[in-house]
Amino acid sequence: MAGQGEGGKLLALDLKLKAPVDSSGVPAVRGAAVALGNTRPGARVEVLGLRERGCPSDGTFNPRTGRGYVKEVKGPYHRALHVSGVDVRPALFETFGGWSPEVVELLDELLLQRQNKLRKDEYEVTTWSARTWLSFSAQKISCALQTAVAFEIAHALGLSKSTDVRD
Repeated sequence: MAGQGEGGKLLALDLKLKAPVDSSGVPAVRGAAVALGNTRPGARVEVLGLRERGCPSDGTFNPRTGRGYVKEVKGPYHRALHVSGVDVRPALFETFGGWSPEVVELLDELLLQRQNKLRKDEYEVTTWSARTWLSFSAQKISCALQTAVAFEIAHALGLSKSTDVRD
């Protein structure tokens, strides 16, 4: 998705939908202590890459201390970020309902532009519980994400195929 970003730059969002638990169903320690701790670091690397820090003689990077060597990883948007000056952000959502700070910041920017007011057509289609632009938008995003997750689960389980019972 593209739009207007920081300082009038082109804004590019890379949507990431991730599960905070692995196949065992147990969250890693970081995710149990830090919001989006199991998903955000990886999503940021997938979108933004990593800049090189330290030197190889510093040893392996330790996230607890912030010390160690980090090898450069060029993300898929490296050229857009560093050559074209595009504002690139990972738009991370978790299957259990978490929204990354980048998504929340974007909604805050849009909230200011919309002055948290619904247009007449939006007001007519929303529920009693969403009478502001932010609550309406958050409900629409949440419903779209959870519907997509449910569809993917149904598809993976083979429940998305329909047959005519008369055959």
